[in-house]
Order: sequence, then structure tokens, then C-alpha cells
Amino acid sequence: MIVFIIGLGILVAGFLQFYSALTNTHRDGFKSYEMTPKEKHFATMTGKIGFGARSILFMMIGYFFMITAHRSDPNEARGFDDALATLQQQPFGDVWLAIVAFGLVAYGVYAFVRAYYEQMRF
Repeated sequence: MIVFIIGLGILVAGFLQFYSALTNTHRDGFKSYEMTPKEKHFATMTGKIGFGARSILFMMIGYFFMITAHRSDPNEARGFDDALATLQQQPFGDVWLAIVAFGLVAYGVYAFVRAYYEQMRF
């Protein structure tokens, strides 16, 4: 039961990241008054792409945990590497894997942008 709840939590985290990508809430906390329009657009797009890619992986991992709990087979619990391997085994898997990899790189770039423009609260 606890594995199912963990999986559900990870699945919900994936949905929340997807929601963040759709609604631009990932831009909250930026010092936007210091950003040019191009920098704002860049931060928005890298955040959308990055959070979209992360949401796919989180939802897959949450699903794997929930399946593990349902089947009671701990060998079926999977992490990021297995989620990527499963994605690659699908039709056009290399294309999907390349898209997710691009998204994860975009998330890394977004993290640097966020680190530079984050409004610190004390």
C-alpha cells in the first residue's frame, strides 16, 4: 500500500509539473523587471519545455510504482533510467527519447536562468 501511495505522489508531482509548464507558474519568483523581453521569452520557453519533459518522466515513474504495488512484485519498481529505456522501446522510441533529452537539457538551462534571476526572499 505504501508503494502505491508513493507512486501516486510521484504521479501527482508529474501532473503538477505539467500544469506549471502550461500555466507559466514556473516564472513566479523571477525578477522580471531586470529581464529584457527576449530573456523573459527564453526563460518561459526553456521552463515550458523542461517542465514538460520532467512531467513525462515523473508520470511514467509514478505509474511504474503503482503497477509494482498492484502486482506486489518489487522487481518491477523502476527509476529514471528504466523510464527512459521504456520510452526508447516504444515505436519511434529514439525520436521520443531525443525529445525528452532535449527537454531535460532545456530544464538544465532553465535552472541556470532561474538561479540568475531568482528573487531572493529572506
